[in-house]
Amino acid sequence: MAKSSALRKVEKDELTVDMKLLSEIALGKIRYIAKTQDAEILLLHNPPLIEINIHDPDPSDKTRVACRVTTDGAALLTAHQNPVSEEKHN
Repeated sequence: MAKSSALRKVEKDELTVDMKLLSEIALGKIRYIAKTQDAEILLLHNPPLIEINIHDPDPSDKTRVACRVTTDGAALLTAHQNPVSEEKHN
């Protein structure tokens, strides 16, 4: 049985962070999030990249809850957007 790459973003020993999703949460494009594999990776990352508020459900879809980027998530986004290339230092 073949695994769908669209459904599995988790590699063998490494969790792959969906940087686009993290960025959209940081920009406020996504205010509510559902329990998906990508969302769980952001939430369960060490340290967590997002936090959720289960007491603030989406008014139009109760399966989704409010979310926001943590300080560590913002730092990861900044580092991802401004990578330091070691080639420039040679």
